[in-house]
Amino acid sequence: MLKKRGYLYHIMLLAALGAYVYDVVQESVELNKLADAKRANLRKRQLMDERFLAVTKSMWPECVNLRLTAEECKEFIDKEIHDLFTDKDRYVRTLIMGKRKETDELYNVISIYMNDEDMVEGRLGDGMVYYDFKWHGSGELATAEQQTHIPPILAMENDASLADIGLQDGDVEIISDPDFTAPAAVTAAPAPATTLVDSGAAVPSESVTPAPAPAVTVPTDTPAPVEITDDTYADDGYTDDGNNIYGDDGFMDTATTNDAPIQVFAEPVKDVEGATVDQYISSASSETTTDGGGGDTTNTTSPLIAGGVLTDHSATNLPEGDDKIIQAISEETVVPEFGERTIDPINCYGLTGEDCCLLIKLAIPDSDINGNAIQCTLTYSESTKKKKYWKDLRGKKVHIHMNHNGFVSEVPQISGNWPKKYDRQEATEEFESWLLKGGAPPLILRGTKGTRSKNSNDR
Repeated sequence: MLKKRGYLYHIMLLAALGAYVYDVVQESVELNKLADAKRANLRKRQLMDERFLAVTKSMWPECVNLRLTAEECKEFIDKEIHDLFTDKDRYVRTLIMGKRKETDELYNVISIYMNDEDMVEGRLGDGMVYYDFKWHGSGELATAEQQTHIPPILAMENDASLADIGLQDGDVEIISDPDFTAPAAVTAAPAPATTLVDSGAAVPSESVTPAPAPAVTVPTDTPAPVEITDDTYADDGYTDDGNNIYGDDGFMDTATTNDAPIQVFAEPVKDVEGATVDQYISSASSETTTDGGGGDTTNTTSPLIAGGVLTDHSATNLPEGDDKIIQAISEETVVPEFGERTIDPINCYGLTGEDCCLLIKLAIPDSDINGNAIQCTLTYSESTKKKKYWKDLRGKKVHIHMNHNGFVSEVPQISGNWPKKYDRQEATEEFESWLLKGGAPPLILRGTKGTRSKNSNDR
């Protein structure tokens, strides 16, 4: 009897142990299922987050918060764009915008910032123009050859003439975006031209407009492309706050004009001969002739005195601007002594870009110890519609602004948009070809992660 009870006890013990093991195994299986489900949900959440990030991320405050160098920031953003962005947004370019240095090739160039109406606005909006370096004067008056060696021409206004720089239509390639639509251009009310009493010449009633610097050593007082020689890209629409002017679907339905605000050259036009100070002043005189109908016709010419943008010469000085020019021309030219000196800010308020350059050259008449005269490049202020068009040409991009110490100075963000022609398509060979003509290929086109490599001149 006792043996039977012991046998039953062992059977019950084994059954209980088996039930316990079964429960443990079942619990382990359930835990594994829950873990797998959790991992799957986490991965799904991660993919959704990555997709959301790819769609919504447009700024990189990490570059400023983590005190990254411009190169580190560029590498970080390039990686995120390549790994997280989708479709054509993987082709967003990143461009480092550096500060000018005295060792730059075009160190002797002053940037004249203008508004959309081609009047001098200045770096701070007060019409003041600055030369940021020391001028190492030679003690000698700049020669005619030195004076006429103006910076490259980068772009032109729609009504400007290529003949002014010795070219014809078709001689230069214009960078443009397909299906461009833009708002009507704003035109400034012309001011009456004033006749110069001292020289018998009239102040030029035309002016040239500026263009953002293109070359690695761009003549700009504000951040200029560091590793990109030409940051002249533009998008297909803009507003005063830099946003696109499209409708709810992302594109403008109607527009008053299909003309881009400026025409940007694919390559800078170099070795253009400008005018000397005397040639510019004397050519400003109005020549009156009698036409066939017996009436008088006034012909006014305005030779190039600055690089940058070739304008249509439609802007004219304000009366106070003419007074500055008349006074500067009437003063005797005094060549400063040999040696280093600081150039005082020059007040160009009320002047066109070209006449501001004349004022600058009259104020700095000597060459430097390297045999260079002071020169000017005409460019647009950052807030202008023309500058925004220029910067964002050739699709979306991220501008990384770098200070003199090599660190990021402001939060990088995406600007620009894809043209309507390419927006709703997958990236194609045609799209890639169009993109690469703007220079600086994005990471996805550089052979990274098995993608095919493309060659492009980083301008």
